[in-house]
Amino acid sequence: MTWIKPSWAWMLYRSGYSLKDHNQSRILALSLKHEDFLWLLSQGITSHRSKQEKDDVKGEKLGGVRIQWDPERDVKMEKLGYRSIQIGIPGGEVCERWLGMIVKIEDVTDKARELKRVIHERPDVTVEELKKLGLVPEEKVFEIEDKDVRKRLGMVWPGSVEGSTE
Repeated sequence: MTWIKPSWAWMLYRSGYSLKDHNQSRILALSLKHEDFLWLLSQGITSHRSKQEKDDVKGEKLGGVRIQWDPERDVKMEKLGYRSIQIGIPGGEVCERWLGMIVKIEDVTDKARELKRVIHERPDVTVEELKKLGLVPEEKVFEIEDKDVRKRLGMVWPGSVEGSTE
């Protein structure tokens, strides 16, 4: 299974700025069209599901895409108060289709290592300064309108519109 980590900071954390594991020493930024990314998410189910959730998706023909929610990090590796999505792509048809969706691949390993160097040399550097240096991208919330997909991916919580008990 190949894992996509859409969050720059979480990818840096997971890879140790590309220095954590010599077998995973490159960081690649992949670009997909929004509709392709939405299709990929529509094929997903969360890795940790309750019995009810398993029963809810039992009859659905999904592509085996795994979704995990892990604590988000900032670029200095500090834990934040919300979670970031990780998307596991299985082999087979889904992987072949996903590979065809990629419109651009950029090796951002050097950018990650430079970011680590700057943070090490200037611990008080701000995120805004890092953005101006081109070391931190501008990231936006990716909205998913399909309520069923949001529910299946665990994007519904008590108190949210879909999670309301009213």
